[in-house]
Amino acid sequence: MENARIEIVGNEKLLHLVNPSEEGAHAILHGSRRTIFDIFLHFPNGESEPEAILFNMLEY
Repeated sequence: MENARIEIVGNEKLLHLVNPSEEGAHAILHGSRRTIFDIFLHFPNGESEPEAILFNMLEY
């Protein structure tokens, strides 16, 4: 995740973590396969900490 960046999506209400390949920012490598995790965050009203509201996983 050290090369990840944050993009603002969802009518500017969500934060999405992406890597330089425009995939989810967190990847786990296992042999010749990898699992990519896509995480979307938002800040509830009045809160200073984000919460994850959508989480996708892709394996290939």
